[in-house]
Amino acid sequence: LVAGAVAGVPAAALTTPADVVKTRLQVVTREGEMAYTGIRDCTAKVYKHEGLTAFFKGSGMRVVRSSPQFGITLLAYEKLSSLFGVNVEAPPTNVPIDPRDYRSAFPGSDVRYKTKDIEGLLSNMGVNVLKPFRKPGGDNDR
Repeated sequence: LVAGAVAGVPAAALTTPADVVKTRLQVVTREGEMAYTGIRDCTAKVYKHEGLTAFFKGSGMRVVRSSPQFGITLLAYEKLSSLFGVNVEAPPTNVPIDPRDYRSAFPGSDVRYKTKDIEGLLSNMGVNVLKPFRKPGGDNDR
């Protein structure tokens, strides 16, 4: 609960400028009020006429409202995950971190051959990402 609430503070505060612009664009302008033609126009006009602090109007109340919401959402997620038996200890990932993870991703084959397959695929697309990592004059085909 506390972790979610603490995470909600910067999340709510840092997204306030975008919310201010969105709200200004959604509000129907009355006669005599400034009209906006788009996001850039709204941002420029707000900055020119009201200054940088205008983008953070209402950020305090937004933090007060959103932080508990983040905390409750995270708490509910954790409790429901444990109720349904979902493992919350290790978040899902498909990014191999250890070279041994490549062996489990490609069972029954050598990782070096898979990297050659990937290099061939990239070179067919016109991308040579691996070139900067090769040693000049070195034996790179082992």
